[in-house]
Amino acid sequence: SKLEGAVLEIVKNAYDADATLCALYFDADNQKLWIVDNGCGMDEDIVKKHWMSIGFSDKDVELKSEKGRIKTGAKGIGRFALDRLGADCTMYTYNGGNHIVWHVNWEQFVRGVNINDVYADLENSNFIESGLFEKIGNNDFKNLVMNSFKTGTVFEISELRDTWNETFFKRFFI
Repeated sequence: SKLEGAVLEIVKNAYDADATLCALYFDADNQKLWIVDNGCGMDEDIVKKHWMSIGFSDKDVELKSEKGRIKTGAKGIGRFALDRLGADCTMYTYNGGNHIVWHVNWEQFVRGVNINDVYADLENSNFIESGLFEKIGNNDFKNLVMNSFKTGTVFEISELRDTWNETFFKRFFI
């Protein structure tokens, strides 16, 4: 329910995916939040069967990651942290095979709507070749990401639920 906890869940997911980089960038001009990791990424099957399954925890299946890290995630709540951050989310993930783009507008989940009537879009699309990183306005952040991203996951979050400003960053990162 707290912003700090939501960001921590996303960072824990990156850690569990063996990422050596997990970076957060707030684009003030476009009011977007970018979270990027260079972990193992996901394929379509993992997104459908595991990442979007409520209560699924990969650490229940495998306690350690490929690189031997003890997994920290708990019952797959990291994906719902995205809802806490913003109403609109696009996830781009690449595992070395398929480029997967997943999009959801969390505002679909309103009272009185059956969860079976709510959908997320899922497609195969080479988001790297189509210029995803060019959408990032800060050149330092863009270069950091481009130089470290071989596989991993990118979240582009908009319609943010909090006001991101200097006061917020001081409270959040200190």
